Amino acid sequence: MRVTGARKVEFQTTGSTKAAMFRCHVGGKTESRQALVSEIFDFEGKPVQVERIPATVCLRCGEPVFSRDATERVRRMVHGEAKPIKSIQMDVLACR
Repeated sequence: MRVTGARKVEFQTTGSTKAAMFRCHVGGKTESRQALVSEIFDFEGKPVQVERIPATVCLRCGEPVFSRDATERVRRMVHGEAKPIKSIQMDVLACR
């Protein structure tokens, strides 16, 4: 399973604007917000979108950081412990 780079951040705030001990691994900033994000994962050659993943999101660059619990929950979901809530058709483009 790997993140393919597609990301949607829904700022349905679930907590404070500064998480304890948060430091963005991209820009090093400490300001963050709790939010629910959507990610597209590549699982066995098939794109799988997981919505409403709780994350700490850097206020400067928007990079989400997932807790161990959230990561494990997503892993179990993608490996078959959850039923899809919907199916979508997706266009695939290639840079040439």
